[in-house]
Amino acid sequence: MHGVPESIWEQLLSRMDLSLLKTIVQELAFNVAIFYAPIKGVGAYRLRKDYKVKDLTHVYMSPTINRKYTNIEIEEMGSKKIKKSIQEFSKVLIENFPEDSLTNLYNNINELVLHRNPLIFFKFCLGCYNVRKNRILLFTSSALKHELFHMASSIPTWDIGGFQNNDIGIGLDEGYTEVLTKRYFNTKSIAYVFEREAMKNLEIIIGKEKMESLYLNADLKGLIQEMQKYSTLEEITKFISNLDYICQHAEFTLGVKSKYIEGPAREVQDFLINAYTSKVKQQVERNELKETDTNKQILDYISLVGENYKVGGAKYPSLMTDSLLNRNNLNSLENTGEFKMA
Repeated sequence: MHGVPESIWEQLLSRMDLSLLKTIVQELAFNVAIFYAPIKGVGAYRLRKDYKVKDLTHVYMSPTINRKYTNIEIEEMGSKKIKKSIQEFSKVLIENFPEDSLTNLYNNINELVLHRNPLIFFKFCLGCYNVRKNRILLFTSSALKHELFHMASSIPTWDIGGFQNNDIGIGLDEGYTEVLTKRYFNTKSIAYVFEREAMKNLEIIIGKEKMESLYLNADLKGLIQEMQKYSTLEEITKFISNLDYICQHAEFTLGVKSKYIEGPAREVQDFLINAYTSKVKQQVERNELKETDTNKQILDYISLVGENYKVGGAKYPSLMTDSLLNRNNLNSLENTGEFKMA
């Protein structure tokens, strides 16, 4: 199978009905889950049992890394199409990001190992990046840009990358990787949809340039410090834990709504709205925003966060309830800086 030319794989994939493929995969996953459930406890029990609050004291500072290369020289890297795609990726990053955010790109891309491996499809992924080995495994080149962003934001010698540090921040990392992949390469991936939207809304609070820099420098600690400007460490811990849990467990629901996923997802939304409200209040205090404009600012942000959303293929109801839009609630939210969804 390893000897099958890439063009054949691409032709096969291009002829597939993706909706049919998704149905087949979900059906397969459902049958496996039904068979495994009595033995492994897949389902509600596992979803409830596996929730853990992360310990952010285990997140260490991103180290200072020296650049080993000043140029990007890509040797034989699979097919010509793959090599061209990697060169395009490098060019886009060099043109759009400052030099101090490109050290990991230069260090890793010149030593990157890339293999085609159709077997990873049976793990329900189209590509994966191993930080420690600086290696990408691909089922299809459609996943390449996402994996290259993982590569460009990783420090292999420390086994950290993007916003993932010591097995903390998986949801942050996958979500923001999708934000950047979609932003700079206009991809149409259906992966990590909830995580992507959560991180896009967090970026509104932190700032685009700051978020991108922290990500490319593998600085989760720095991101947490930025978030502490608008929230408590306890709430940040819960936010990161919820997003990690959703990222790792939503697929267990097999496209069916689950209270064990909906609860953490709503808490993610709560956190974002409360943090944004705190930012707005600080802007008023610094005379950067008129107090009369706060309701509109907060309401506009809530409309971004509170739309219908999907988690693990299941569609959950809108968070835009009548009580949330009530002006009294908005005034109360301004005064306290806190709001909980109904």
